[in-house]
Amino acid sequence: MILNKEHPALIAVTGGIGSGKSEVLSALKENGYSVVSCDKVAAALYKNAAFKRALKKAFPSAVKGFIFLKVNKAEIAENAFFDDEGYQKLLETVTLPVYARALKEAKKLKGPVFVEVPLLFECEKQGDFDRVIVVMREKEARAESVEKRSGLKKSEIAARMARQADYDSMDLSMLRVIYNDGDISELKDSAVKLAAVLSKELEAQRRGSE
Repeated sequence: MILNKEHPALIAVTGGIGSGKSEVLSALKENGYSVVSCDKVAAALYKNAAFKRALKKAFPSAVKGFIFLKVNKAEIAENAFFDDEGYQKLLETVTLPVYARALKEAKKLKGPVFVEVPLLFECEKQGDFDRVIVVMREKEARAESVEKRSGLKKSEIAARMARQADYDSMDLSMLRVIYNDGDISELKDSAVKLAAVLSKELEAQRRGSE
């Protein structure tokens, strides 16, 4: 890909639920890299009145009130992950607006910028990035991690996984992969080392295109 000189180099960090994307982003931030998290962007948007009105229109029973709207995220998830129509509404109302805002924020930062994008391939947004990092982890370990941190039922976790890309069957040879099969320190160390390699690579590419 030819780097876009109008914005900093952008690197997506993606992977299935429970793979360790957040830990990777945390390690990069701790080491001075610019990062943007779609999860944090979403958390901010859920406080936005216009965003909550859009949610009320898409999921009327899950958003209570008229002036002070209260969102029941659990009900939205139940409506979305177990129903195709509901899932499409979730993508249009939450996933894509969150992604658009995250990308806008990333383009304002100094590069390289690492952007955590949970549904990168599912939404076909990989073309927006100069490089893509996939965090890989065994499915059972992912499910166990999500269950511990969120309290979701196994059926709820399985429903979320079923909506995501099957990374085990994908050709990842053109992407950069971090394998989360050790402890947290090993994962963070791998992330920082890869970030250093990509930074040098992208800078050399940028100089070569000038």
